[in-house]
Amino acid sequence: MATPEVAILISTRNRYRELCRAVDSCLRQDSVELEIVICDDASSDETPRISKYDHRIRYYRSETVLGIGAQRAAGLVRCRAPFVLSLDDDAFLVSPYTLDKALTSIRLHSDSGALALPYMEIRGQNLSYHAGDQVCELRNFIGCAGLLNKPKVLESGSFPTWIGIWGGEDREVAFRLWERGWPILYDPSIPPLVHLPSTVRSRADMSFYAVSYTHLRAHETPEHLVCRLLLE
Repeated sequence: MATPEVAILISTRNRYRELCRAVDSCLRQDSVELEIVICDDASSDETPRISKYDHRIRYYRSETVLGIGAQRAAGLVRCRAPFVLSLDDDAFLVSPYTLDKALTSIRLHSDSGALALPYMEIRGQNLSYHAGDQVCELRNFIGCAGLLNKPKVLESGSFPTWIGIWGGEDREVAFRLWERGWPILYDPSIPPLVHLPSTVRSRADMSFYAVSYTHLRAHETPEHLVCRLLLE
């Protein structure tokens, strides 16, 4: 079997309906050879059925709950492609050309460790669209999808297996890439994806964790990185 150009890595637990929506959007991607690696964190619902969904899906299920960080770390190793889209199970791609454009962008910036994708977030009746005018380097990386340069992420230490809260694992990957001198870029020309509201995640808890963790982690980082974080 030929090596795919890009892998989509999805960690999930007991959200079969949302997972199917995410996978459907990935399977509609045009002009790219892809694989979908699904790491099931001991789901007790219908999630195992996804393994029969399409031949491009590689499904792995743990018998015990390991947490988001451990699942993504294990999934990253299982991905065969050099670039990996880490996608939340409650997000989905709108355009069939998202991955094609994202691959083109990250290949043009070969020194980057990751590429953050634009996304629209639904909050009640409001639609929050994270966009911009041009490709730029981010001071932070947290969201519902990012295209990772797999060799660079692995060399920097991969996802932290000890982080269980959603969003924390992405933030730690960002610190590790920065410490190696590999920037995280944002390209607003890529078609945005949609991130749906969650009934199981507390935005207040996640925001408090993110701010607290950034301050704690910054004390362990090089001086130039501390300055960049303070400018955020």
